[in-house]
Amino acid sequence: MIVLLSGYGKFFIEDELTDFIIKEGCRLFSLLSENKFEEFSLALRNLHEYVKKIGKPVSILKNADIIIPPLDTDPEDIKSVLGI
Repeated sequence: MIVLLSGYGKFFIEDELTDFIIKEGCRLFSLLSENKFEEFSLALRNLHEYVKKIGKPVSILKNADIIIPPLDTDPEDIKSVLGI
């Protein structure tokens, strides 16, 4: 799987390591829905660290399967984009 880590580039993640990313994505969505912005920011930071730790950088020309927003993004903006 190719993950675009906004602000850092694209990373290849082995299939067996993607479960955490999928689960955290669902958790991030839930935290946004519940307006738990501090918890959201912490979980987003942890997800960035996970991808940078286990991922292997790949060409920016590769198509991304998952896009993770930048750390400095306002959670309200993400809610708006997602229509929550």
